Amino acid sequence: MPIYEYYCQTCQTEMSIWFSSIAQAAVSTPACTACGSENLTRLISRVAITRSGSQTAERHAGLSSSTGGSSDEHPQILARAMHAAADGRDMGSDFREVAGRLEKGESAAAVEASLRKRVGEGMQPH
Repeated sequence: MPIYEYYCQTCQTEMSIWFSSIAQAAVSTPACTACGSENLTRLISRVAITRSGSQTAERHAGLSSSTGGSSDEHPQILARAMHAAADGRDMGSDFREVAGRLEKGESAAAVEASLRKRVGEGMQPH
């Protein structure tokens, strides 16, 4: 479910690494997809929303810039973006849980905190 962005300190490559669950991401040691180095720095990514139909002017808009606030202020928009990114594929039970909680209006920070607590990870800034 989660996709994390990393920067390789060895070969200066930026990459996205997909994990099947938040628990897997918590216990995994990611390696650079270009050189194999484990000397990676995790980056903070922007959320993008892709809209279909006749709204071509708004086709690619960052969540914070298009809504005027953070993802915590608009959890339903984040849930829609997650479903759009899944493109009809079953992304697993963790994905369904997170999207469902966001659709009900729970903040992204609260969802993340409870999932981190579940896997025994503290809430520390990245």
